[in-house]
Amino acid sequence: MGFQEIVDYVYMSPARQPTDMYIMYVNKDAFAALPDDLKVILTEVGWAEGIKHFGLGSYELTQASPVWEAAGATIAPIPKEVEDAVVESALAFYDEQAAKDPFFKKTMESLRAWRDAYNKVLPKL
Repeated sequence: MGFQEIVDYVYMSPARQPTDMYIMYVNKDAFAALPDDLKVILTEVGWAEGIKHFGLGSYELTQASPVWEAAGATIAPIPKEVEDAVVESALAFYDEQAAKDPFFKKTMESLRAWRDAYNKVLPKL
């Protein structure tokens, strides 16, 4: 995107990645109405696309970083206090939204349960 032409520092953090999450939305009733073989296919394609999205984004960062450095930008981790403030602010926002919207609350509970389970076995990712 050419940001290396206007910045001196590129701060990286998994708490504030320069990407969107890969989310596949499926209507629960429409999914339930599918034949079982199509449910399996849709589920597998969803997983495959999510892994592909993550892998491609990770690869693209490895290709962009030499361009940033060649332009004179310094790549560094975001300062811990800034990262903590971003996470704290985001969690507060999500809690506010969950208090207003039962579906959002259910979604956040599911995401947090997945995060906690994931962090038990792969805490550094």
